Amino acid sequence: MNLYFKFRKAFSYFISSKFYKREASLHLTEPIISFTFDDVPVSAIINGERILKKYNFSGTYYISLGLMEQEGFDFKHGDDEMLKKLVEDGGELACHTFRHLHMFKSDKGQIISDLEKNQQTLQQYIRKYRFENFSFPFGEQSVKARKITRNKYKSARSVYQGINSGKVDLNGLKCFRLYESIPLSKIYAAINKAIEINGWLIFYTHDVKDNPSDVGCSPAYFEEVAKYCKEKKLKVLTINDALDFIKK
Repeated sequence: MNLYFKFRKAFSYFISSKFYKREASLHLTEPIISFTFDDVPVSAIINGERILKKYNFSGTYYISLGLMEQEGFDFKHGDDEMLKKLVEDGGELACHTFRHLHMFKSDKGQIISDLEKNQQTLQQYIRKYRFENFSFPFGEQSVKARKITRNKYKSARSVYQGINSGKVDLNGLKCFRLYESIPLSKIYAAINKAIEINGWLIFYTHDVKDNPSDVGCSPAYFEEVAKYCKEKKLKVLTINDALDFIKK
């Protein structure tokens, strides 16, 4: 990434996060954990949701449906039944654009059209199901993108690290990576901090498989985190369920 693009990205984030927020105040009496997955290669569902269900949890899957049958995602014709089962079992499908769009390279019309394409494609698989929440592909929070997502979705998740507590921006929720390269001790420390401050800790990863990519983790790693949450008796909710819980 060249210096110009880095500057443009930083400046755009500064402006968009200042003027296109959806502020909310969190006054939780207990911490919340959410497990989320971006892009959604099939291993995220096969292994990620299987592990979550083992502990009676469910996750949020920010899916780009235009990627489904591309190399590396491993979906095959007919695998939309897997998506239906995921929703029936309490998981959430959320929007990550259709083509995994670069927000800094796209105009307003392209962004809106791509978001609608993802929604229309989803309804070919699951009638009447609507995306309620969103995450930014590549973490690109352009001014145009945040202006659109602020009014279109209940929330939009960033890739910026932190625990959501006190005054938060629902149009730029903070999160923690679940990548194999990150020591589990750091993940446990984040969970313990969320417990200490009664915060909302959102985890995200991509693939969940043996020999994961550098933006994913192994099933064994993922299960250690889920098991730790269970041992701590934490409330683990999808993004949408967490938002409903917060409103109570």
